[in-house]
Amino acid sequence: MEYEIDGKPFSSELVRAASKGSLSSSEGVVGVLLTPDWTGINEHARLQARKLAQQGAVVLIVDLYGRGIRPQDDSQAHAASAPLLADRMEVRRRMRAALSALQQQLPAGVPVKALGFSFGAMASLELGRGGAALSGVAVVWPVLHNPDAASARHISGPVLVIQGTRDGFSTLAQVQSFAEEMDAAGRRYEIVLFGGVKHGFTIPGLPNRPDHPLATDPAASDATDIRLLQFLLNKG
Repeated sequence: MEYEIDGKPFSSELVRAASKGSLSSSEGVVGVLLTPDWTGINEHARLQARKLAQQGAVVLIVDLYGRGIRPQDDSQAHAASAPLLADRMEVRRRMRAALSALQQQLPAGVPVKALGFSFGAMASLELGRGGAALSGVAVVWPVLHNPDAASARHISGPVLVIQGTRDGFSTLAQVQSFAEEMDAAGRRYEIVLFGGVKHGFTIPGLPNRPDHPLATDPAASDATDIRLLQFLLNKG
């Protein structure tokens, strides 16, 4: 799906069940704005989107960087993501454009929820902190650092946080800070912690090496699938 922000082209991907055809009614439909980790649109994001689409969601995988910018390694991912980590207002602007693009594909009145992974979780939370009318925000192995704690008061729907206790990119201290921000703002939230689980645990095929911060955890990944269906689509 192509759209522009101030003349700059972006290319997000719309994922929906092939049998759905055109949507003429809002009954039973949920839109999900899925924002990937710092490598941008990738196979992990597509896998997550397909799981949701098979259950009836209309999913837009967000392009935060711009058309043709697809990091191939950590160095490129850092170069693409660092300016946005430092400019949360720009993140919100790009997320609002993606939200508008998704809403144009949905019948009026369809609820939209946000789902983000790592860097994309930060972007999903920023969309909520910017006051977007979201029915919920789910973040998995998220980047939780928030330079403006008071902005949590603008989040309109419930928030679900899912991560492991051995996540080196989002420490338990940061989880505690997030909880304090949400408590102070009077917002609804739930935190699910998987003991001994590292960052990236829903990405298939990552080895669990002592010297590496990422590792797949099949049990935590399966449990996350169930919880996301419950939260995002009211299933299970």
